[in-house]
Amino acid sequence: MKRRNFIKTTAAFSASIAMTSRAGSGRSNLNAPGMPTPKFVYSNGIDLAVYQSGKGLPVIFCHGFPELAFTWRKQLSAIEQAGYQAIAPDLRGYGLSSAPKSIKDYTVATICDDLVGMMDALNIEKAIFCGHDWGGFIADTMPLLYPERCLGIIGIGAHNNQRPPNLEWPKLAANDLLDKEAFNQHIQKASTEAFLDLNSKALFQRIFQKGYLSASNLAKLNKDAPERSFNLVEMIKNEPIAPSYFAPQAAIDYYAKVFSKTGFAGAINWYRAIPASVAEFAERKLHWGVQVPYLYIWPNQDPINQDGLEVGMEDYIADLEKVELKGCGHFVPEEQPEALNKLIISWLQRKFPVANS
Repeated sequence: MKRRNFIKTTAAFSASIAMTSRAGSGRSNLNAPGMPTPKFVYSNGIDLAVYQSGKGLPVIFCHGFPELAFTWRKQLSAIEQAGYQAIAPDLRGYGLSSAPKSIKDYTVATICDDLVGMMDALNIEKAIFCGHDWGGFIADTMPLLYPERCLGIIGIGAHNNQRPPNLEWPKLAANDLLDKEAFNQHIQKASTEAFLDLNSKALFQRIFQKGYLSASNLAKLNKDAPERSFNLVEMIKNEPIAPSYFAPQAAIDYYAKVFSKTGFAGAINWYRAIPASVAEFAERKLHWGVQVPYLYIWPNQDPINQDGLEVGMEDYIADLEKVELKGCGHFVPEEQPEALNKLIISWLQRKFPVANS
């Protein structure tokens, strides 16, 4: 995979064991409100905090940046009520899960290995993977690396970018709302990490502000505005005017509490590991083409992705459904959780109906 294609998609933002002192490096006082009590599983050399609801066919939810398993709280309860098993881990570097120090420990393939180890620990052979932002890239990579563990894929936000190398890339309209290369350079700076560590609450107040990061709002701004490159430091420094948020204040407080405790190094290391991810892909056996049902949900006000629905995924995804989520920005699970639940559950019930439902 070429590095520019990797950046295009990602620039957006063993056995089960009981909770132990080593899990999450002492983060166990950060249990998420409104979520099940987490289990800790040892997988691929680290401890993962895993939140589970329900029984039956498993749906594994993968969060993005700067999110947590907590991001999926509304989905976990809804999926359980629909008759499925919902599973949301804090991915490595986040929340209660382990955060290794080395950048090379944050490659995409390594994170997919974490999920396979988690599945083994939970005695799950196959699952449906649902991902948003970085989590979407992880979900899309699972059938590339581990097709035998995948039942279906749900991608939210950026479209699937694991296009087989024998297919030409479609010509898409220029999307210049966001300078993604500038964002990738900015987010990896030590100074950015240090600033975010000290201003976690301000970060979530800013990015969860209604309408602030919508495509229509960014289109009104000059190209040198910090929002046009997601320069988080400058965005936070600019005081919001009469803010209102699409996430409840309790959620903002929880995100702030967690990241003020853990810091942002683990989350940012996903970006720092992009070159290592590309190199590792070149060494792995890759299974091109998606042979399982795929649901693509495009929030049409997400400035990170304004490519729309016609992006050529039909060329290599045999069973593809696409839907536009109107008026929704980037942080879909927080901004429109009920609409998202309806789309996911409708697709699940058609593709993977629950027996006797």
